[in-house]
Amino acid sequence: MLHKTEGICLYYIKHKDHSIIARIFTKNFGLQSYLINSVRTTKPKFNVAFFQPLSLLEMVVYHKESRDILQRVREIRLIYNFQEIPFVFAKSALATVVSELLGKVLYGEVGNEEIFQFLKQKIIHLDQDPDCSNFLLTFLLELLQYLGFWNGNVEEIFQSLYESRYLKVTPKYFEQEINALKILWNQKPVSISASQRSELIDHLLNYYRIHFEHFGKLKSLEVFRHL
Repeated sequence: MLHKTEGICLYYIKHKDHSIIARIFTKNFGLQSYLINSVRTTKPKFNVAFFQPLSLLEMVVYHKESRDILQRVREIRLIYNFQEIPFVFAKSALATVVSELLGKVLYGEVGNEEIFQFLKQKIIHLDQDPDCSNFLLTFLLELLQYLGFWNGNVEEIFQSLYESRYLKVTPKYFEQEINALKILWNQKPVSISASQRSELIDHLLNYYRIHFEHFGKLKSLEVFRHL
């Protein structure tokens, strides 16, 4: 049966000679894998650029209720044309980090329109905002709340990190870091050095690891940090 849905492409892998398998978070069906035929040819049915990290898509798909099946696509078009993400290296690196992160924390075959609309808005913001220096920090905080693992209390993050032994000293020693995250959360400007930003990202990712057992490392984060 055919269904119309929007989707956010996370990544794709090559499949056989001319096809790809695209991992796409859809508004209607959650995270799905789609077999896209005849993409890597001289006259492809769909442009492979549609499947770059965080591409926003409108799709007509054949959907079957099965956890292990590769779904198929009838129609695809872009619903937003990136102006900077593919061309500004800092933003393309950020998009790769976000895509890898989402691949670890989004799961299941049930759509979540609230999370989808949040992600769609943040992706467009990343593309359009001239200053993306603190984008990853604010994104990590906001996503935690949408996933239901955080209530907006920054102290709670550091207390959980201490109790889970990601921190060797109590949260009172992280007053500066806690205040910086509070300011960001309240959408106010804050001056954060590159080293401070990197440490804060590590703290937040460790908080993700508390809640996602197989979270592991973000391989793309090392590329981003060398910018």
